[in-house]
Amino acid sequence: MQIKKMNERVSLFIDRKKELAELAENGKHVVIVGYRRMGKTHLILRHLVKSAGRKAVPVYMDMLYFASWEEFANALVEETLLAYDEVAGKDLSSLFRRFSSSVASALSSVNEIEAGFGAGGVNFLSLRLAFAEREKSEMELLKGALDFVSGFAEKNGVSVIIALDEIQNIQNFGDMERGLAIMRGEMQFTKGIRLIMSGSLPSFIHSEILEKSKPFWKQLKTMEVGPFGMDAVKEAAKATGVAEKHCEEVLALTRGIPDYVMKILMEMKKGAGASAAFEHIVMDEELFFSSIISSLSQAEHIIIRRIAMGEGYSRLEKAVGYPPTAVLNSLIRKGLVTRTAKGAYAVVDPGLEFVLKH
Repeated sequence: MQIKKMNERVSLFIDRKKELAELAENGKHVVIVGYRRMGKTHLILRHLVKSAGRKAVPVYMDMLYFASWEEFANALVEETLLAYDEVAGKDLSSLFRRFSSSVASALSSVNEIEAGFGAGGVNFLSLRLAFAEREKSEMELLKGALDFVSGFAEKNGVSVIIALDEIQNIQNFGDMERGLAIMRGEMQFTKGIRLIMSGSLPSFIHSEILEKSKPFWKQLKTMEVGPFGMDAVKEAAKATGVAEKHCEEVLALTRGIPDYVMKILMEMKKGAGASAAFEHIVMDEELFFSSIISSLSQAEHIIIRRIAMGEGYSRLEKAVGYPPTAVLNSLIRKGLVTRTAKGAYAVVDPGLEFVLKH
């Protein structure tokens, strides 16, 4: 993603000053954890825009767009070159695409490749050719891509900030654990790369990224991103021109979830009331919520609907006829249900809760 496009997406950025400061001050690899709609992507993009410069190359990658480590590895190299071209005013990405279009013939020009991209460029193109001919594995290609970025950063005297958003999508990649192990190993010892990972399934992030990484990551910071408080809602209302008297209702409807806060305020700016604005936003995403509901098992559907209605554990058990612990844990893993401070269960997304109630 170009820096200009990043900037356009965060033109109205509210709060998160503490988190931005932490990202700016801390050179460690970072894992950002929070449910959907909490503003993680905006936080990352804002940091990348502020960090971009001749010595800092920002690379944003939405992992939802990739189905394999192969796709990710190829895109990582290409996006790094595009980002470098933007901050350095060069056009190495076009040169690399020319070489990539005919790898076999390009490898006859080793000196030219090495002059432009270093030894890592020759190695990665060789790996791509060998992978296409099934002589090298997907894991070797991934390692080659990371080595390429590291070598390219060193050759050009830059730091590459790689942001991997929606990291939980690697669950759909083959050899997920091996791929993560390679990334851990590379990041532990590699200079010139800073990794920012963000995910919207906290249970997955904690179990697969953080817990399994403890023995490996020497420099790893975890950042939890939660809902807005009243001060942030007031700041957002002021920025959008909505009267402060509406903030309490907006906070109650949205539970402070930033995406909902901003969307409601933008609707209210057009003259809608808070409740009508919220309902309109939810109805606009009816297909999304319907897809979530249709993906649930019968027991999950029964349980989450009753949680939305405010029923407690004993009523849930009575509804399905057996202890619902396994079903509840499944809903928690999917990021749809959470435990409150008082130990009760609640639907995470107020929009989904609204649909379930109606």
